[in-house]
Amino acid sequence: CFSGEQGNIALVIAHPDDEAMFFVPTLKALESTARVRILCLSNGNAEGMGKVRELELQTSCRELGVFDFTVVNHPQLQDGMENEWPVDLIAEIVRDFVVKHQIKTVLTFDEYGVSNHINHRSTFHGVSNFFSSTVPHEGIPTKVQGFALESIKFYQKFTGILGAILNFVCFRFFWVLMSFSGENVATRPYECYLLSPHLTYTAMQAHQSQLVWYRKLFVLFSTYSYMNKWKVIQSHAKTLNKRKDKQ
Repeated sequence: CFSGEQGNIALVIAHPDDEAMFFVPTLKALESTARVRILCLSNGNAEGMGKVRELELQTSCRELGVFDFTVVNHPQLQDGMENEWPVDLIAEIVRDFVVKHQIKTVLTFDEYGVSNHINHRSTFHGVSNFFSSTVPHEGIPTKVQGFALESIKFYQKFTGILGAILNFVCFRFFWVLMSFSGENVATRPYECYLLSPHLTYTAMQAHQSQLVWYRKLFVLFSTYSYMNKWKVIQSHAKTLNKRKDKQ
């Protein structure tokens, strides 16, 4: 998985509970090797419980060993299945966060947003916009990296630990086979594994306002409770740094 060489890390999420539902294997892997800060772009106020959910996020972060988090409560970034968020605004917020905390690695959703939630997808596009922005910002660390959590196909989404183990074995078999055959092997993706759903469930228990019965099942059977696969966000550090060099 990731290591301390990624420097200060920012996990950019859309709602309180995203960190517990989708990113626990990565947060656990980074617990003792890197400093992670969470940037949550909304307080999940779709049902008028924003303040409650902010406190729940605080408790969840503590369970996950994350002690630095920021919750954004902006009129244009409100929780909702029909609320498409402005990517320019997200890019600006991410840029300020990166500068303030000297972030070297940004983690977030990919373009499918894991569950296809429009706020998740907007989060990705906003972060991607930050990396491809034509307006350089003084103070941005050099070589900022961006990675997106790979959304897996629906039929793989609820295979739980068996799916994670199968992926682990098959991918490494493929890697060894390709290496011995002399074929060019693509850059190995970052993968994080967790053998038990206990930590994910503990973190989700902090989100009592959201812990309905089907989310309990989700924690047990979701592949994201056991495995995170990351891919590089296109137009990342090289583009950003080239623009800075032209100044």
